[in-house]
Amino acid sequence: MSGLIADQLPWTAGTGVNIYLISLPGLEARRRLRLGQTSSETLSADKTLARGTDSEIQLLDPDGARRVVTLYATPAADDLLIIKNTGSTVNVTGKLVITGGGGGTIIELMEGDRVWLVYDGSSWVQL
Repeated sequence: MSGLIADQLPWTAGTGVNIYLISLPGLEARRRLRLGQTSSETLSADKTLARGTDSEIQLLDPDGARRVVTLYATPAADDLLIIKNTGSTVNVTGKLVITGGGGGTIIELMEGDRVWLVYDGSSWVQL
């Protein structure tokens, strides 16, 4: 997360801290994230995120299986997503495979892994 300036970001709900200001040097991205907009779920199938519908913070448990998470089909410049694998299965199959809206793997998240992604206007970039 080189170059990222952010308040502390808890990975579980109910901490009482709920507003974060994030500045990404080199991008004109300044976002406010509210913990109340966090999505936490156990997946029983692959998931496609919809811009304007799904939370920017995704806490996802793949439930011991390989689950594909597809990012927004039509992202806008400076869109930000934070995704964490909250699964407790320690094996190669219990992972989240993060793909762009046009396909292609961006990153694979094993148990406890997380990624911050920002759309720079042409592609998703890991922070």
